[in-house]
Amino acid sequence: MPSAFDSLTSVQRLGVEVFFLILAVFFALAVDEAWEDHENSEAAAKAMSRIYLELERNNEFIRDGNEVHRLEMERLQPVIAQMMDTESSPPEGFETNVNIQISILRDTAWRSAQLADLLRHVPYGQVERVTAVYSLQELYLKQTWQAMS
Repeated sequence: MPSAFDSLTSVQRLGVEVFFLILAVFFALAVDEAWEDHENSEAAAKAMSRIYLELERNNEFIRDGNEVHRLEMERLQPVIAQMMDTESSPPEGFETNVNIQISILRDTAWRSAQLADLLRHVPYGQVERVTAVYSLQELYLKQTWQAMS
């Protein structure tokens, strides 16, 4: 018994085959696009986790540096006040060297994510918040260097 496909002319068969071939190509392209989006999202998530880790480390450096500066100020303020009141030199045996710690803040993960164009796969609000933190860190470093000059 002949099937419906057998009764089609060769032109009709060719048309059906071309249709299914085009359909298969479009399906393959859609799967490829979905997979690429998935990979980009995973890479962006990995980049953001590294950025947050970098920001956390930078925060620790700043906190440690601020503690060193606070302790140094506590040590120096009474002596400076005494010297200003009496217009004298530092007391005998007073260590006049000042311990200043400059935090070396990193932005490697942030720059890498920018260069790899991964930030376009991250929600805008999240990128905006991270950008603000890195801007504040840059300002902190500029102010620290300026205070030392």
